[in-house]
Amino acid sequence: MKKMSRVILLGTIMFTMGACKNNKTTTEGVLAESITNESSISEVAESSSIVEEVESGPIFVGSLGTYEFISFEQVTSHVGDLQSMAILMNYTNTSDTQQNPREAFITDLVGEQETDTTVETLETVTSSDGRIPLDYSNREAVDMAEKNIKPGATVEVVVAVQLIYPGNPLYLRDLNTTEIDNGSKYEKIIETTIKEAPVQEENSLISLENYNPLEGYNSLEIEYARILLMTDAIDPNSSVVYVAHTPAGTPISSYSSGSEEYPNDVTILFGEYSASGSITYSSNGDGTITIYPVPSHWHQSDQSPEGYRALTQEILDTAQTVYVDPGDDTNVINKIESVDFMYQ
Repeated sequence: MKKMSRVILLGTIMFTMGACKNNKTTTEGVLAESITNESSISEVAESSSIVEEVESGPIFVGSLGTYEFISFEQVTSHVGDLQSMAILMNYTNTSDTQQNPREAFITDLVGEQETDTTVETLETVTSSDGRIPLDYSNREAVDMAEKNIKPGATVEVVVAVQLIYPGNPLYLRDLNTTEIDNGSKYEKIIETTIKEAPVQEENSLISLENYNPLEGYNSLEIEYARILLMTDAIDPNSSVVYVAHTPAGTPISSYSSGSEEYPNDVTILFGEYSASGSITYSSNGDGTITIYPVPSHWHQSDQSPEGYRALTQEILDTAQTVYVDPGDDTNVINKIESVDFMYQ
């Protein structure tokens, strides 16, 4: 009887210990699962709090320059009711080569407008296509945006982007593949408005058909640009072209008293260096010019007055009268914009 009691007691003790062990295992499992869930929640919370930093200040540092935004003005084209945002800024060329500010802007930044479903890229307009009105208050800054700026130089320029949706915000966004020093990207938001085109008399409307893109440019420089494009007499890469006007009766060569004289007023265009080339011509007032084949150097073997007389007479005899090709207006404007005409 005592032996049976011991067996029963031993079984009870073992059952109780097993139950305790199972309870401990279950508790540890629940605790581990709780810890795992808490870690997951913490990780999700942490990851959901990570957002991309966005810079929107007045200064943007790009790959080709620094852009310090001064003001934004919504303007209406004088060739229709097209709306553009004129952006006045200080541009600093931070590269080691000359830069065109408008082209640098296109490389570093993009203008965009959004709808409910799309993101539209805006076109950056040029100073000569009529979308910046001729009476814009700061034409000098508009023109400066098309010049070549030396490394390290800072200039005030106006760059404009055409709006697709006036009234919707304009976004200026970073186009660079690298992020700003603090790891953020650049985005500047400019509010736009819906502008109604001014009411004008029917006969005062400027239509695209009647629009002259050369309006406002110096008529003489238009002539010079056309002649340069037509003749290739001067190195097309020359950024400086000198202009000299010589009256009729002036000796063709100043090196000898035997020289013949120009029968008409002439214009001489020449590059910065003698190797850059030159052209001497007279305008005839009927769309033609007479080109005189004047040499850049007087190296003829006969340096006597008679030798100069013979050579300069040959120049007069072989002069050619040609029609000046008006060419493409855009090419003419680009030539004017890319060259500094220096008057002697």
